[in-house]
Amino acid sequence: MVDVLLTHSYHLYYDRKQARKMQPYPPLGTLYAAARSRHDSSRPRASVEFRVLATEEIATLEDADPFDLGGLDARTLIIHGVGLDAPGRALLETRGGALVWCPSSNVFTLGRTLDRSALRRHRRVALGSDSALTAEGGLLDEVRFACECARSSPEKAFTAVTSGTDEALRLTDGEGSLEPGAVADAIAIPDAGEPPATTLCKSSFRDVECVIVGGKPRLLSPRLARRRAPGCGGEFSRLLIDGIKRLLDAPAIRLFEQAKELLPSGFCLAGKQVQI
Repeated sequence: MVDVLLTHSYHLYYDRKQARKMQPYPPLGTLYAAARSRHDSSRPRASVEFRVLATEEIATLEDADPFDLGGLDARTLIIHGVGLDAPGRALLETRGGALVWCPSSNVFTLGRTLDRSALRRHRRVALGSDSALTAEGGLLDEVRFACECARSSPEKAFTAVTSGTDEALRLTDGEGSLEPGAVADAIAIPDAGEPPATTLCKSSFRDVECVIVGGKPRLLSPRLARRRAPGCGGEFSRLLIDGIKRLLDAPAIRLFEQAKELLPSGFCLAGKQVQI
């Protein structure tokens, strides 16, 4: 039995008879295979196929068999979703599926992304940064792009990286919220005197003073590091990110030297120069 099936728009099918039916919209092949796996406890075969099709060839979600087999439900997570038409988006929402929106990557690779009206129709939306090869940079860059270029409201973008992610991924330990008993995953940025959503949409990595994962500080600005209580744990290494000093709870020097052996001229992470 296959419980989780992950793919990046690969075309999955069992035999050639199903291939033609699933070709117009590759994710349908994924849903079909996942549904069939649950239905008859067999394993799908994966075939990597990328197809460029005219708009009129794209099938709507309503015409696909996977949904009769349970292939679309609250466990379904659609990445990007740019190819969904209006009935398809409505069906995704009706079945309780979630959507991961990666606007800057969509614009870079496809020249378009979901508009505000499409996003408003979905209750479970998370914001993702996709690949650093196609995205604007890191997650904060994606938040800023969503607000400035994709015309998302600050409130929608804020929700999509907090409680929206919790909803989309069906997390159960209070991720995406700040409340008693919740797992302590958080960042700290300076208070600009504006609502949190607006402040987040205007922020960049330069503004991040602290990153906390599971209740433990993992990244600190020099200012906060000086105020850190003695014995609070962690072995912090100095790191320069585009010239901005930060302290990272990781063996940064060893990792940097290993990378430098392969990239002696230097390297970037998410478009940002990294030095120690």
